[in-house]
Amino acid sequence: CKRKPQSQLAYLYNALAVMAAGLGRVQEARAWFEEGTASLEGAASVALWQAWGVLEARQGDPNAVRYLFKKGLGASPRSRYVHLAWAMWEKKQGNLLLCVELLKRGLSANPTDAALYQASALVKWE
Repeated sequence: CKRKPQSQLAYLYNALAVMAAGLGRVQEARAWFEEGTASLEGAASVALWQAWGVLEARQGDPNAVRYLFKKGLGASPRSRYVHLAWAMWEKKQGNLLLCVELLKRGLSANPTDAALYQASALVKWE
């Protein structure tokens, strides 16, 4: 399985943003994410979009969360990380149908992914 080469800058921006978020510097984290996704290479980084979506999920802006997770799937339609994070966030929002749909799409793209199967089973069990 060959991967497309990615700019190391995307990883640097992601690391800086995640560290800032971890220190409670949400505005600084957002600035790093914005700067990181401004280039073509950064915009193609699923890690940046997924991490930014997780940050906004903690901040509580549903429109931003959905936008960022959609951008993540645009960068990598098969991303198990985006499918899982988005699905679990939708579950917390009370959107069980959308949660299940996202897990189904994730499993369709990743038919051997144990984390997606586990989440799907837990959602159905609850």
